[in-house]
Amino acid sequence: MPPVCPDIERGRNGAGIEEILKEVEGNDIIQTGKASKNQIGGIRMLESDNYNMPEAKIKDFFLKPGALHAQEFFDVGYTVDDVEKLNRDIDRHFDIGFAFDKVSFPDGREKFSIFMNLGVTKQRRFRTVWQKDTPEEKPRFITAHRE
Repeated sequence: MPPVCPDIERGRNGAGIEEILKEVEGNDIIQTGKASKNQIGGIRMLESDNYNMPEAKIKDFFLKPGALHAQEFFDVGYTVDDVEKLNRDIDRHFDIGFAFDKVSFPDGREKFSIFMNLGVTKQRRFRTVWQKDTPEEKPRFITAHRE
């Protein structure tokens, strides 16, 4: 089993996110702690120094009652209002040095996983899955679930 980042123990189809962000260069960025929100058309983007993801990835999948993995996040104390908190927690625990299950494709894409201990009332291990659409781009968040 791949290790969990020590910090954690304490506590394509289509255009990539980087391409979309380049199209809206110069748009206002609203600071929200360590992460920031970028409005792209009608899509709110959560961004960190490590990765990019649409706000809807958390809001409409991980913290939406009835969605596939939502109960796993609710069981560790997140609520439907914790979009920014979950993003900050993921950002805090993201460490590419702990990536495993790496798969590289001829077109330059790379997929990988990182284990993270996430939670508000209790910490549990989640597998987070990422994809880099080109070697130069930041990874984009694909999914997360209890492991």
